[in-house]
Amino acid sequence: MNFKISKEITAILLVLLSFTYLAFIWTDLPEEVPIHWNAKGEIDQYGSKETLILLPLLLPLLTYLIFLLVPFIDPKKKMLKMRAKYHQLKNVLVMFSSFLSVFILYLTKNESAADLSFLLVIVGLLYAASGNYFKTLQ
Repeated sequence: MNFKISKEITAILLVLLSFTYLAFIWTDLPEEVPIHWNAKGEIDQYGSKETLILLPLLLPLLTYLIFLLVPFIDPKKKMLKMRAKYHQLKNVLVMFSSFLSVFILYLTKNESAADLSFLLVIVGLLYAASGNYFKTLQ
């Protein structure tokens, strides 16, 4: 698969979304921010606001980089057969991870309880959307 920046613009913008939101809220964040919620949606761990930099790095950016590298290391070159589907799947998963990152940053900024039912619906939609693409994998 050839790397074409014009095809990657959407994914790159989605990755930048969470970095942009973090930069936008950075000055409003206290030095100690919630970084973990328990199953009841209650904050149970705090950390420095610098740890929030890992969130956009580990969710959307890592997802994008993995999807970018997989076609180059595919030993059977099956990704060549499903270029369009693979590209769409990459964009859906990068979008999901970017929006999840922004949502977690929003919860952190507002120190609010996580609405787990909302997250469960979003994850369910992710499984439904991904399922359409998994049937094309061979």
